[in-house]
Formats: sequence, C-alpha cells, structure tokens
Amino acid sequence: MRAFIAVPIPDSCLKILDQMQQQLKACRAEVRWTAITSIHLTLKFLGETDPETVAELARALRAVAHPAQALDLQLSGLGCFPNQKKPRIVWCGIR
Repeated sequence: MRAFIAVPIPDSCLKILDQMQQQLKACRAEVRWTAITSIHLTLKFLGETDPETVAELARALRAVAHPAQALDLQLSGLGCFPNQKKPRIVWCGIR
C-alpha cells in the first residue's frame, strides 16, 4: 500500500481551493484534477508500506500529535510544473 503522512486542510481553505480549481479548469490544461475532498498537506511520502506497519505508525503518530498545538498555516500563491505553457501539476503554497 502506498502511504504518506499528512494533515487535513481546514474547510475554509478547501472552499478557496475549490473556487481556484474551478477557475483553472476553464483553461482546459491537461491536468488531472484532484477531488477537493482528497486534498491534504503531505508531510512525508512513505511509498510502498506494509499495512501492518501503517497501522502501527498511525497509532504512534496519534499519540505524538494529540498533545501538539494546531499549526497556523495560510494559503500562499499558486504554481505549476513543468511550466505554465504545459502544466501537469498545479500546486498551492502555504506559509
């Protein structure tokens, strides 16, 4: 199973991202759009990982994250690659 460590995006930010995505779709670029409900902030991509390891890791991360304070992040700019003429991936920055 492909696994990664991520944090969810607040609904208020998802709403803004959805609006931006709708505007960008009008450009008809060959971009495979991600469903807004699937957008998240990836902290670490783990790659192929044994399901048992994922369950153990999830338990450990919950224990560590539970007492942590929430991050104060803001959406900050858009970009794409490989370039603006033929974008394949569109990203939104954070600060």
